Amino acid sequence: MEHGQLGTFTAVARDLSFARAAGELGYVQSAVTAQVKALEKELGVPLFDRLGRRVVLTEAGKDLHGYAAKMLDLSEEARAAVSRGSGGVSGTPSGNGTVIEKSYCENMSGGCPPGRPDPKIVGSSVPS
Repeated sequence: MEHGQLGTFTAVARDLSFARAAGELGYVQSAVTAQVKALEKELGVPLFDRLGRRVVLTEAGKDLHGYAAKMLDLSEEARAAVSRGSGGVSGTPSGNGTVIEKSYCENMSGGCPPGRPDPKIVGSSVPS
């Protein structure tokens, strides 16, 4: 299950409409349908009963809806916690190197540990 699929699924489940969910998410309806079908295939169960233009959650869909909402909420909570706790320190992995920002060592009590390189771009694959 992918994060995007769960977000799309919860939008359809909330709106009980593929078309409204697509409009809300800024997708074409066929993309929403494809994401839900991929999720149904992965889980091996239908999540919606499609009755003409009307859509209702199956029992499996009702079960997943509760879990999907919790998973999406937890994902947002984790993102917020990590953002708050970063202290402005960040690095961007790229290839075999990692960007080490100067603030990392400045924020550590006592500065950089012995043997730690000067804060700079480390690794040959990262553009400087």
